Amino acid sequence: RSRQELDEISQIASRGLQMPLQRIAVLGELLGSEPSDAMDGNRRAQLKTLTDEVRDMSELAKGLADYAHVERAPVDQVVDLDEVLREVQRDLAGQIAQTGAEVSVEPLGGVLGNADQLRQVFWNLLDNALKFRDPGRPPQIRVGLEPVADRPGAPARVAVRVEDNGIGIPADQHDAVFEAFARLHPREAYPGIGLGLSFCRKIVEGLDGTIDVEDGSEEGSSFRVTLRRAG
Repeated sequence: RSRQELDEISQIASRGLQMPLQRIAVLGELLGSEPSDAMDGNRRAQLKTLTDEVRDMSELAKGLADYAHVERAPVDQVVDLDEVLREVQRDLAGQIAQTGAEVSVEPLGGVLGNADQLRQVFWNLLDNALKFRDPGRPPQIRVGLEPVADRPGAPARVAVRVEDNGIGIPADQHDAVFEAFARLHPREAYPGIGLGLSFCRKIVEGLDGTIDVEDGSEEGSSFRVTLRRAG
């Protein structure tokens, strides 16, 4: 019961914070759109900074509520990863087209888990691959399976590799990127609140799986998600 009450409080607090924050942001944008002679450049810049910070606070409130709401989900649901990746690509179709990205997905099959949560995991991984792209070349994202040696008496596993050719993650930061609010780059360069990969790890471990990162084959990043295999 205490967990349920905590979830309810976090959701109520998030909604209660987001509404006034969004109103302040909208008001700031309206004031910023006033004729140039109504406000000097310095005040206009300060107003934009305020509006951006308010929107960041609104995003943070929602992210914290979502993060607190993740629970250990039952892992007896068969999830079609091929369908999950198709949905994720549809959701990110605009960004894929805008960046000129090439996304290749091998047949993945089924795993045991929670479809909504796994959709969130792979959405975050592909979104990061698009966001942290190398400005000197179009993004290339590859999703495929890796062999996993089954251990006697242990559930059968499947490993999904998500690899890109982006800016990569320094080797000494491979663990740190999964910490809540971890940021390797200034927010001005790459927007976000630093919860995405922490969110992914919490979901995957709740599904009795693992997620880690290493250097990609083309100087980018390579994430490995291990889950229980269906069938």
